[in-house]
Amino acid sequence: MNVLPLSFHRSFPRAGSIPVFLLLLGMCCPGLLNAQAFRVDSLRALLRAEGRTTARVDHLIGLAFAISDADYTTEYTEIVALLEEANALATELDHPAGLAYAPMAQAFRDVAAKRYAEAIPAYKECIALLDAAGVEQGLTSPLADIRRVYTAAGLQDERYVFYRTALDRYRRTGPALNAAICEHGLGG
Repeated sequence: MNVLPLSFHRSFPRAGSIPVFLLLLGMCCPGLLNAQAFRVDSLRALLRAEGRTTARVDHLIGLAFAISDADYTTEYTEIVALLEEANALATELDHPAGLAYAPMAQAFRDVAAKRYAEAIPAYKECIALLDAAGVEQGLTSPLADIRRVYTAAGLQDERYVFYRTALDRYRRTGPALNAAICEHGLGG
């Protein structure tokens, strides 16, 4: 759906089907077109303003997964530190949804050390804890991220079985978002 008038789109020179200004913007300022970088920056800003609340726990966890999603080859020290801070605060505040992410610090340590197969049990534990807490899992969640870990470990058959089993369960019990993430995981 175009939000700008058709005349606006027609007023720029075109290279193929992409307006030249978008090509130049992408080449000159690639960060402006990176939605995950924007999400990372937004979460960092929210954390600067947030006190010791459950919202801070959620933002710390969100930032850890946004960093991982934005750059899978990243240095994991910051991600682990964010998750450890979130776990400590979730413990202090008795925040069950935040506590469910506790296994992820070890999972990301294993991924950083390229011990992919060893990271999978921590991912599965976290997913089970999130399910028990009734937390939906979208594109930046352990349920989505485990796909990359299975792939990095060369465990495609195990990835398929994991997502097929989880998809059947989520179709019966919900949430629908988790079922959609399983469909995504089955796709590779």
